[in-house]
Amino acid sequence: MGLSRLIATLGTSRLHVLLVEATGAFAARVATERAVLARGWVLALSPADADVLLVCGEPSDVEAAAVSAVWDSMPGPRVREVISDPTALPTVLDSVVEQLSDTDRHRRDARQRSAIPAAGSAMDHGDMDHGDMDHGDMDHGDMDHGDMDHGDMDHGDMDH
Repeated sequence: MGLSRLIATLGTSRLHVLLVEATGAFAARVATERAVLARGWVLALSPADADVLLVCGEPSDVEAAAVSAVWDSMPGPRVREVISDPTALPTVLDSVVEQLSDTDRHRRDARQRSAIPAAGSAMDHGDMDHGDMDHGDMDHGDMDHGDMDHGDMDHGDMDH
């Protein structure tokens, strides 16, 4: 077993799983949550914390767009699966471990992701030249906020 494969295997012992519940898939989400916790895995609180995205139920078109946005924000290595039938959970979760151990798969995913331009990187500013921006004689270096006292401010009557 190569070093990469060993590290990948060790990395799958305590996975962080982000669950997404499609409309009407409460039972699938609850069953998936229980199965994930029973394996000693962790429920991720954000895409940045997740190794695995499990979509419980079949998402609508609107939900699918949101799931794609979540998927795109997850760092690699990562795996995404849809749980349509809770009885298939053991097979799907075993497949997740196999997929996360597949280092070639993650290299391909990383190459594909790096080929996609980052948001805003393809912005066309035309002939705009920022080099001659004039800020006048404004000098922020001598600004003194030392005499500002906000200690007596009462915000108790603010409407929320």
